[in-house]
Amino acid sequence: MTYLKNVRNLIFYVLIRIIIFLLSLHIIGSFFFLRSDIQNTKNYYRATCVVLKKRMVYEALGMNEKTKQVEEEYSAKYDVEYVINNVKYDAVAMNSLYSNEGNKDEINQEMKAYNINATYPCWYNVNDSSNVIFNKNNIWPVMLIEIVILLLLILFASSKITVTYFQSENKR
Repeated sequence: MTYLKNVRNLIFYVLIRIIIFLLSLHIIGSFFFLRSDIQNTKNYYRATCVVLKKRMVYEALGMNEKTKQVEEEYSAKYDVEYVINNVKYDAVAMNSLYSNEGNKDEINQEMKAYNINATYPCWYNVNDSSNVIFNKNNIWPVMLIEIVILLLLILFASSKITVTYFQSENKR
């Protein structure tokens, strides 16, 4: 009975250590994605855009061998103009830097949010005035919360495992 309990505790200890290792890898990956996200959006400054035209863009991705159907993707593009320092700029805007593609219904739903000749807050890239987005979508606050929660989970699991493992070792 004691032998089985020790084996069970050892397996539990090893599994938790593997999970902690994988969570640590996730945190490291999140940090690099977070850095990239901040870097990608730091050159975007706020402006007010007028939507001149909106359109859905279709892209055929290729044939799915299993279903024998063409895989397709849609995205929304908006012709906009904005003024910075009394200079008018024309650009093609997207909803955000991330996840601009979807199926036809999703893109139609997104496009309903923007009316022609209406003004909306937007962000333009100072290095490329033709690059405009409506939503900056900084995901780093959410990722920071996730990283903190994962670190707390790792600390809790590590201390709990160590205590459990060494208590079983001391009972021998």
